[in-house]
Amino acid sequence: EIAYDPNTLLNINYDPTHRQGVEGKVRYALNSQANIRSSLVVQEAKFRSGQYSGNNLPLAPNYLFGITGDYQISQGQRIDLTFEGVGRQRFDADYRNLDAHLMPTYFLTNMRWSQVDKKYDLIVSLNNIFDKKYYSYGVGNSDGTARNVYPNYGRNAVVQARVFF
Repeated sequence: EIAYDPNTLLNINYDPTHRQGVEGKVRYALNSQANIRSSLVVQEAKFRSGQYSGNNLPLAPNYLFGITGDYQISQGQRIDLTFEGVGRQRFDADYRNLDAHLMPTYFLTNMRWSQVDKKYDLIVSLNNIFDKKYYSYGVGNSDGTARNVYPNYGRNAVVQARVFF
């Protein structure tokens, strides 16, 4: 793995790491038009040797969670509602695990409408419906005394279109 080292101001190769965990997915058909899907990842990511041996890797959340309900409105037309969560994680550059503060858990709700056809796809998404203030990336200094966060978008919409030739 390659990472930025704030001490040398260079990209470096991590010492060997070890990631382990459990991932589960479930899909349940309510009827011929509606489904519920869920996923859960519980994980641990650590340096397995080197100067940070046994420490948690930065930017590796301890869990990821998602549940989606989808409904087929008509042939090729679908609407989805998704609730997703990302667990706490260490700030980037906190290799020594000195920072007592972790990036907080956050939960988002997103909605998507799609129309899929042989000749085109059209997708309209409304993300972060409840305008949650959160960040998914933050970096700290090497001694754990300062940190910077980069806020994610609030509520936003995306329109995508593809045409097949």
